[in-house]
Amino acid sequence: MFYRKLRRALIKVSVLFLASALSLIGAELFLQLIKSPDENTAESGLSTIIVSREFHHDYRPGQIFTRYPESRDEYKPMRVAVNSFGIRGPEIPPKRPGESRILILGDSFIQALHIDYDKTVGRVLERKIDKPDVRVVQHGMSSWSPLLEWNWLLKKGLTLEPNTVVLVLCPNDFWDAESGHDDAAYVKSAIFAPDGTPSFDISPASYWGAYKLQLFRRAFWTIPALCQHWRPQFSQSQIDALLAADERSFAAALDRIAPQTAVPGLHSSNMSIRNHLKLARPSDKWDAATRTNVARSLGYVENIRTLLENKQVKLVITLTPFAWNVSRDEMKIGRRFYRFADCDISLEPFANKIRDYCRDHQVEYVDLLSAFKKYPSRDGARLFLQSDGHWNEIGHAVAADALFEALTASGSKPELNPSRP
Repeated sequence: MFYRKLRRALIKVSVLFLASALSLIGAELFLQLIKSPDENTAESGLSTIIVSREFHHDYRPGQIFTRYPESRDEYKPMRVAVNSFGIRGPEIPPKRPGESRILILGDSFIQALHIDYDKTVGRVLERKIDKPDVRVVQHGMSSWSPLLEWNWLLKKGLTLEPNTVVLVLCPNDFWDAESGHDDAAYVKSAIFAPDGTPSFDISPASYWGAYKLQLFRRAFWTIPALCQHWRPQFSQSQIDALLAADERSFAAALDRIAPQTAVPGLHSSNMSIRNHLKLARPSDKWDAATRTNVARSLGYVENIRTLLENKQVKLVITLTPFAWNVSRDEMKIGRRFYRFADCDISLEPFANKIRDYCRDHQVEYVDLLSAFKKYPSRDGARLFLQSDGHWNEIGHAVAADALFEALTASGSKPELNPSRP
């Protein structure tokens, strides 16, 4: 009798737990499905992004659209204007005699769709410089990496006549191809002409077609994303032991804790976990794939350096950290998706690789990682959005401060003066 009652009680508890879980999932799905319209459609009715053989993907010029937050994001809907050149912001006038231009180029951190345009790094930097003959232009595009940035400079960016280009690298530029938004992925569709100029053999329908199924995509990713939040977080001691392990033990551990899977949401987070941890290891412990990925992307950085050197344009390189590279207080909501809530992940091994490249090629390096780590957190102030993980307004201001200090240092003042008429 006792066991029958116990069994019935356990069944009731299990049913109650299952009902509660399904209710939470249902509520999350509902919030996702009723979310604001697709930000990839402009007010004109056209797509905000053009997929092409020439640039792979870039803004459609002359469009206005709204970037909407996800359910857990703290930023407000952001109205974004793209000018006729295909860059966020107002129209860019012809370069005046005696004018000096700084071009900041990067990915979604520079695209900055979560931040008012006037509070983005380029606008803050221009106000700090405060010289009528200095103009700062910035262009970032989600998921761009050195191959696409070199391609855009080669075909379009240099027509802006910059005197200095600040290339903002991101660790995920150097990831495995499975992530889908790095050089390892883009090179698969690249076709190089005899002179080295790239084009891209891609189908716009296959690459961006998922945006036409935005509601389905949100629903399909929500359940595995919720499941990921329930998975145990990594401890710092677990991460430290993993990063110090030999190559075979490290690979086996990755297959165990972050296996490749066919479930989209879990696959995405697991691939991110794998790549973050690979680059966090000392470079002499990198596996062959990681060494190949880093060498490939640095090769495209070298293409950018050579292109700019031939045009007498100065190159400055920086590397943006992720929230878990800076402080455990950053991105407290979003980092749980990657299971990094209770640990910090080092960026130093990879940052040292970028520093070494800059030193060997006499390129100025701006240390954003140190600048972010030194920022004094006051009254709960943070540098990253707590769910999304991009820089917030303070993060953009800190990045602008670091660039300003580098560009106005005693040995670097020529960057703020025209090098040619």
